[in-house]
Amino acid sequence: MSINFGGTALAQLFKTIWNISVPISCTLGTATNPTVITTDTWHPMSLQANWSTSAGQAIPSYKMGPDKRVYMSGFAQFNVNIANTALATPLPVGPYRPASQYIVAGACDSAQLQVSSNGGLVAFNGPLATKFCNFNGSYPLDL
Repeated sequence: MSINFGGTALAQLFKTIWNISVPISCTLGTATNPTVITTDTWHPMSLQANWSTSAGQAIPSYKMGPDKRVYMSGFAQFNVNIANTALATPLPVGPYRPASQYIVAGACDSAQLQVSSNGGLVAFNGPLATKFCNFNGSYPLDL
Protein backbone atom coordinates (compact mmCIF):
# COMPACT_ATOMS: atom_id res chain seq x y z
CA MET A 1 0.00 0.00 0.00
CA SER A 2 1.34 3.40 -0.93
CA ILE A 3 0.45 6.83 0.41
CA ASN A 4 0.42 9.38 -2.41
CA PHE A 5 0.02 13.13 -2.50
CA GLY A 6 -0.36 14.84 -5.85
CA GLY A 7 0.94 11.78 -7.68
CA THR A 8 4.11 11.57 -5.55
CA ALA A 9 4.61 8.51 -3.36
CA LEU A 10 5.21 9.73 0.20
CA ALA A 11 5.40 6.39 1.97
CA GLN A 12 4.94 2.74 1.35
CA LEU A 13 3.50 0.49 4.03
CA PHE A 14 4.23 -3.18 4.37
CA LYS A 15 2.50 -5.70 6.56
CA THR A 16 4.46 -8.78 7.51
CA ILE A 17 3.24 -11.40 9.89
CA TRP A 18 5.68 -13.85 11.42
CA ASN A 19 4.50 -16.93 13.21
CA ILE A 20 7.44 -18.93 14.46
CA SER A 21 7.03 -21.69 17.02
CA VAL A 22 10.18 -23.17 18.42
CA PRO A 23 10.74 -24.66 21.85
CA ILE A 24 13.28 -22.71 23.88
CA SER A 25 15.27 -24.46 26.55
CA CYS A 26 18.00 -22.47 28.22
CA THR A 27 19.93 -23.48 31.30
CA LEU A 28 22.90 -21.15 30.90
CA GLY A 29 23.74 -18.27 33.15
CA THR A 30 24.99 -17.82 36.67
CA ALA A 31 23.33 -17.31 40.04
CA THR A 32 23.95 -13.56 39.82
CA ASN A 33 23.03 -13.30 36.14
CA PRO A 34 20.63 -16.08 35.10
CA THR A 35 19.22 -16.14 31.60
CA VAL A 36 16.22 -13.94 30.94
CA ILE A 37 14.47 -16.41 28.63
CA THR A 38 13.84 -19.73 30.25
CA THR A 39 11.38 -22.52 29.83
CA ASP A 40 13.08 -24.74 32.34
CA THR A 41 11.32 -27.94 33.35
CA TRP A 42 11.26 -29.68 36.72
CA HIS A 43 14.44 -31.65 37.49
CA PRO A 44 14.12 -34.52 39.98
CA MET A 45 16.65 -34.42 42.83
CA SER A 46 19.00 -37.38 43.23
CA LEU A 47 18.22 -38.49 46.78
CA GLN A 48 21.02 -39.59 49.08
CA ALA A 49 21.14 -43.04 50.73
CA ASN A 50 18.36 -43.84 53.23
CA TRP A 51 15.96 -41.32 51.61
CA SER A 52 12.95 -42.41 49.56
CA THR A 53 9.93 -40.92 47.86
CA SER A 54 6.39 -41.83 48.85
CA ALA A 55 3.52 -42.91 46.60
CA GLY A 56 1.04 -40.11 46.03
CA GLN A 57 3.49 -37.39 47.12
CA ALA A 58 5.43 -34.92 44.97
CA ILE A 59 8.87 -36.12 43.88
CA PRO A 60 11.58 -33.76 45.21
CA SER A 61 12.37 -31.49 42.25
CA TYR A 62 13.65 -28.03 41.31
CA LYS A 63 13.45 -25.63 38.37
CA MET A 64 14.42 -22.07 37.49
CA GLY A 65 11.63 -19.58 36.88
CA PRO A 66 11.71 -16.62 34.51
CA ASP A 67 11.66 -14.34 37.59
CA LYS A 68 15.24 -15.19 38.69
CA ARG A 69 14.01 -17.60 41.37
CA VAL A 70 14.61 -21.32 41.81
CA TYR A 71 11.49 -23.24 42.77
CA MET A 72 11.62 -26.43 44.83
CA SER A 73 8.89 -28.83 45.79
CA GLY A 74 8.65 -32.39 47.06
CA PHE A 75 8.30 -34.97 49.78
CA ALA A 76 10.95 -37.43 50.96
CA GLN A 77 11.18 -39.75 53.95
CA PHE A 78 14.25 -40.84 55.88
CA ASN A 79 14.71 -44.22 57.59
CA VAL A 80 15.38 -42.66 61.04
CA ASN A 81 14.76 -39.25 62.62
CA ILE A 82 16.36 -36.45 60.63
CA ALA A 83 19.26 -34.54 62.19
CA ASN A 84 20.93 -32.20 59.67
CA THR A 85 20.99 -34.87 56.98
CA ALA A 86 21.97 -34.37 53.33
CA LEU A 87 18.77 -34.88 51.35
CA ALA A 88 20.12 -35.05 47.80
CA THR A 89 23.26 -34.61 45.75
CA PRO A 90 24.20 -30.93 45.41
CA LEU A 91 22.51 -28.78 42.80
CA PRO A 92 24.53 -28.56 39.58
CA VAL A 93 27.13 -25.83 39.25
CA GLY A 94 25.62 -22.86 37.48
CA PRO A 95 22.29 -21.14 37.58
CA TYR A 96 20.54 -23.13 40.35
CA ARG A 97 22.90 -22.32 43.20
CA PRO A 98 22.07 -19.30 45.38
CA ALA A 99 24.64 -16.65 46.25
CA SER A 100 23.99 -17.28 49.96
CA GLN A 101 22.21 -19.84 52.14
CA TYR A 102 18.39 -20.08 52.06
CA ILE A 103 15.73 -22.11 53.82
CA VAL A 104 12.95 -23.47 51.61
CA ALA A 105 9.71 -23.61 53.57
CA GLY A 106 8.68 -26.97 54.99
CA ALA A 107 5.39 -28.14 56.41
CA CYS A 108 4.94 -27.29 60.12
CA ASP A 109 5.55 -30.89 61.27
CA SER A 110 8.30 -31.56 58.73
CA ALA A 111 12.03 -31.00 58.46
CA GLN A 112 13.12 -27.76 56.77
CA LEU A 113 15.27 -27.76 53.61
CA GLN A 114 18.45 -25.67 53.64
CA VAL A 115 20.03 -24.73 50.29
CA SER A 116 23.67 -23.61 50.45
CA SER A 117 25.70 -21.55 48.00
CA ASN A 118 27.72 -24.70 47.18
CA GLY A 119 24.47 -26.38 46.05
CA GLY A 120 24.16 -28.53 49.17
CA LEU A 121 20.64 -29.64 50.14
CA VAL A 122 20.31 -30.45 53.86
CA ALA A 123 17.16 -31.40 55.77
CA PHE A 124 17.17 -30.28 59.38
CA ASN A 125 14.62 -30.70 62.12
CA GLY A 126 12.34 -28.06 63.42
CA PRO A 127 11.10 -28.31 67.01
CA LEU A 128 9.87 -31.90 66.61
CA ALA A 129 11.70 -35.09 65.66
CA THR A 130 10.52 -36.29 62.27
CA LYS A 131 11.37 -38.74 59.51
CA PHE A 132 10.17 -36.73 56.54
CA CYS A 133 10.86 -33.52 54.65
CA ASN A 134 7.89 -31.92 52.91
CA PHE A 135 8.87 -28.65 51.20
CA ASN A 136 7.51 -26.16 48.71
CA GLY A 137 9.12 -22.78 48.12
CA SER A 138 11.62 -20.72 46.20
CA TYR A 139 14.69 -18.56 46.65
CA PRO A 140 16.03 -15.58 44.65
CA LEU A 141 19.18 -15.72 42.56
CA ASP A 142 19.77 -11.99 42.45
CA LEU A 143 20.28 -11.27 46.18
